[in-house]
Amino acid sequence: MDMIGRNINNELYAVGGRYTEKIKRILDNFKNKTTVRLLQGHDGSDGKQNWTLASDHAPFHIQKLPFIYFGEEDHPDYHKETDDFQNILPEFYKNSVELIIRVFKDIDDSWNKK
Repeated sequence: MDMIGRNINNELYAVGGRYTEKIKRILDNFKNKTTVRLLQGHDGSDGKQNWTLASDHAPFHIQKLPFIYFGEEDHPDYHKETDDFQNILPEFYKNSVELIIRVFKDIDDSWNKK
């Protein structure tokens, strides 16, 4: 997870489903109970900046291990001195965390089914 606290469009991206069919299915069928829109992309398939190798999940991808990276698109203060905690949108952050926890519960349930 990276940058999950500030998105004025109320969007959170999940990267990883393109590379693991089981994860893609879970993300495609995810029943989101939050106000945050969960989108798949930024994975080299949509013309947007490709985040597949852009953070700590890259070594997993390189080793062909399943991964999901959650993040939001850049905001005006990205990598600037003005990127302060006061700019976090608490409701977006809370909903992002809830959404991510629910996705991992779905993954856990799916992986443990026989």
